[in-house]
Amino acid sequence: MDGKSWHTPLPITAWHKAAQAAWHSACEPGDFLDPGGPASMLRQASRAMAEIGFGLWLSWLNQQGLLSPGMAITEYLDKAHVEDFARALRQDGNSGITVAIRVGELALTMMAMDMAGDWNWLHKIEKRIRRHAVPVRDKLGRLKSVQELFNLGIGMMNKADSIAAERAPSTAPILFRDGFAISLLALRPLRIANFSSIIIGQHLLEEDDGWHLKFTAHETKGKRPIEVPVPFSLEGALHRYLSVYRPVLLGAAKDMGHLWISGHHQVALTESGMQQAIVRRTRFAFGRSVNPHLFRDCAATSLALLDPEYIWLAAILLGHSNMTTTETHYIQAHTREAADIITSGLLGESVPRLPRSSMAQKLAATRYLTERQGRRNF
Repeated sequence: MDGKSWHTPLPITAWHKAAQAAWHSACEPGDFLDPGGPASMLRQASRAMAEIGFGLWLSWLNQQGLLSPGMAITEYLDKAHVEDFARALRQDGNSGITVAIRVGELALTMMAMDMAGDWNWLHKIEKRIRRHAVPVRDKLGRLKSVQELFNLGIGMMNKADSIAAERAPSTAPILFRDGFAISLLALRPLRIANFSSIIIGQHLLEEDDGWHLKFTAHETKGKRPIEVPVPFSLEGALHRYLSVYRPVLLGAAKDMGHLWISGHHQVALTESGMQQAIVRRTRFAFGRSVNPHLFRDCAATSLALLDPEYIWLAAILLGHSNMTTTETHYIQAHTREAADIITSGLLGESVPRLPRSSMAQKLAATRYLTERQGRRNF
């Protein structure tokens, strides 16, 4: 292998047989009598990330000449080599958080493959790296108000219609798709895994009172079902996308019901493809990218800036079961930097003050959000 080849994770098929067997056993599903392997309860995405992390570790070991076919599972890791691996990742330009995540993936994989082993030392290394990690991205500087994101999408859709009207429609379908996605995500900040996988008739449903987005509990990260109406302000755009632009993107391909269609391959747009499209469009519009997950920060922050009491609305909107997650990860409102966000507002109308007791906050926020969804304008 050349000097840079370790940057590509070894796929499972290239792992040594002992490692393959141990991981497959760890992922073995159970039934009502057998709990299954320790990794069987992980979400598919979590297992995939664990496989990438362990595969990257194996690639690095191989590049260092430390990997031999006869190695036992317990011989794959030792403290000195893990620390060298972490330094190599850091020197390669990865953030401290990314390095910590990679070490955490090693710990997760090894705990699943060798439950009898003591892998706490791996967690200690991960925690030490996290403590010293310095964020490399200025999240606060990339925040935009929900109104700015919504308006960006509306502007893109209007431009797409103008292009189509001039009979030069080659770029119009993708431009409209991306604009609709940005406006919808601004008002319905779903996790990108759910947002990018919307299937018409399964997740996007037309009912008597309009269109709704629905996800079952097993489809969401928080294991809580999601059901929200498509904003009334975007129903016209949805109909136009479904009737005019989506068929063009789909072409002659078989319609499998995916809402988001790639314009180049006439297949479903992947999660990565959606991520890249939104990052590219927002960077062009604002000078700095707003990735899909940051839309959630923008929604929570915009609500909190309208009135701190409205943080309960953010918890409901983001699907959190309590306030801790929202406060810890998504509230980015800070003094002068946040002033530009609050001037645009989120709801675009006067909103009632909420009672100050915690229970009253919850009840009033729930009632207010329910009423707004009933009117289908939010």
